[in-house]
Amino acid sequence: MKPSNLRYIVALIFLSLSLTSYYEDLGKHYSIPLSIISPVTFWIGVGLAVPFTFYEESFYKVKKGVAYIISALVYLSFHILLYGIFYNIVLTEGLGQRIVFYPFFSTGFGVAVPTPPILFPYWVSTSPGFWIFIGPFESDATPYSIFVGILLSMLLGANVVRLINLRSLVKDLKRSLTILTALPTIAVVSGTSCCLSFPSIIIYIVGIASGSIYSLLGVLASPLFFSLSYFGLPIGSLLLLFINLRDMNKWIDKLEKNLGIISKQIENKR
Repeated sequence: MKPSNLRYIVALIFLSLSLTSYYEDLGKHYSIPLSIISPVTFWIGVGLAVPFTFYEESFYKVKKGVAYIISALVYLSFHILLYGIFYNIVLTEGLGQRIVFYPFFSTGFGVAVPTPPILFPYWVSTSPGFWIFIGPFESDATPYSIFVGILLSMLLGANVVRLINLRSLVKDLKRSLTILTALPTIAVVSGTSCCLSFPSIIIYIVGIASGSIYSLLGVLASPLFFSLSYFGLPIGSLLLLFINLRDMNKWIDKLEKNLGIISKQIENKR
């Protein structure tokens, strides 16, 4: 049996265990252990169902140095601790309510009562959770936010590392071309500079995209739009960052091949 098939079978087992725990919880009218087991096994199953290519590109093939670790941890901390606060601020302002800050801090853990089956995806996404109150601001670390935050932090770390590699390769290519001949340098470097700026712009857009959407919430504030943005934006960011990482890897492979060819030409000239 292929490892990928085995992963999907295990994922199916976890998802089945999640549903079983959920229906048992409904029958027992709220059991805290079952209310924890169901969401945890659900997201483990979802994590196993994610194609291995994702983990390969964002983790296994990437050098886990300082750049990867720092960028991943900083983003994960922001995503889990401040993401909810940022959303609450925007939602409050979008609904035309005034925020008055006052000194207060509180934290805790809670489990929601199981919802009807039609709301099962929402229930496993938001329960159980940790909450943090800082003055009037609340941040909730839910299964969905933690799961997506981990995937986004891996992708962001991989993008940063590969962007650094790409910059280094462009510098090496420019240096090699200067040694070989001055004429092709302008064409090649200008072309690779465009390709280099593209992933940089994409990463920048991903970083500020949420801010752009939040600024529109004052006009588009509604429960439906808020739900779509809360659940949809992270998934959109995942897709965008993964596509960007894949494209950068292609350019890095091409540049490495070109550097190999140029190095041989320089050796032949000597």
